[in-house]
Amino acid sequence: MMTSLIVSLSALGSGFWEQLKQLDNSVILFVNSFCNNDFVDEFMITYTGMYIWIPLYLALIYMFFTVMPRKTAFLCLLGILVTFALTDFVSHTIIKSMVGRLRPANINNPISTQLELVNEYRGGGYSFPSSHACNTFGLTTFLFLTFRNKWLNTFMICWAVINCYTRMYLGVHYGSDILAGIILGIVCGTLVHLVFKKITHYQAPRHLRTLWVPLTVGLCLIGGILIRAAVLQFI
Repeated sequence: MMTSLIVSLSALGSGFWEQLKQLDNSVILFVNSFCNNDFVDEFMITYTGMYIWIPLYLALIYMFFTVMPRKTAFLCLLGILVTFALTDFVSHTIIKSMVGRLRPANINNPISTQLELVNEYRGGGYSFPSSHACNTFGLTTFLFLTFRNKWLNTFMICWAVINCYTRMYLGVHYGSDILAGIILGIVCGTLVHLVFKKITHYQAPRHLRTLWVPLTVGLCLIGGILIRAAVLQFI
């Protein structure tokens, strides 16, 4: 009887993972082909870049030092760096190497032949979880809990969600990779914020007087990415 139970549970588990795999494949094929054109391709490949957002990060740092005491601002910056280090270490160094899941666009993955690639971009390393999702939501969560400002929160959440969407559109992450990365990022960002709050006892001000700086820089960057994608259609 015990043997039959084990076999049944094994079959049930196998069926669950097979359904999850099929769902993952269906979702990424849909996202990868939805609104697929040269303009969207250029927007997605640029938006997903790591260095394009450096001006936004600098603008956020500027805001820290204008709305916080200097020591608190340094600790806030340190908290963000620790968040990035933690999310990247856990997602990339530990989990990805343990799971070893091929990216959808990996040439050795059968589904790669059904994907539309942008500039032959296939990503690097393994797929699960998404480090992009983990890093962006780690940062967003830390800022969300630290400043509790509706405008900053709205912008950062939208920024992070679009970042995650680009990874599926480009075919380098499954939906489950993104979901796992989001959850892990939220956990890491929350943990680092709790330590930051314990050390500084920081209370978010009612008004962030220089909030307009990161919001303006962020929106200008997104606008610039859109304009670049449009201009390239005529070159």
